[in-house]
Amino acid sequence: MQPPDAKTIPDLLDELAARYPEHEALVGGETRLSYRALRAEVRRLAVTQVEFVEGVRLIADIVDCPADKLRLELPVEVVFDSVTETLTPPRFSPRRS
Repeated sequence: MQPPDAKTIPDLLDELAARYPEHEALVGGETRLSYRALRAEVRRLAVTQVEFVEGVRLIADIVDCPADKLRLELPVEVVFDSVTETLTPPRFSPRRS
């Protein structure tokens, strides 16, 4: 397999979906996704792994960020959006300069 040229996660999935559209990209339990299907899901849903300076890691939604702007080590800031009266999960958006 040739190393990818992509610099962003969406670009990487675009590249792999173009090269290997029907190859299995993700397998979990009964779920199997090809690179083409995974690319479509990633463009539909955006989640991120946030790593804090202290070393703690958290998986959360990323908001206010188009898929083509997602990249590794993207500086983010926390935002809180109420989902219900009692549920306000942390979400992250690109840090404003």
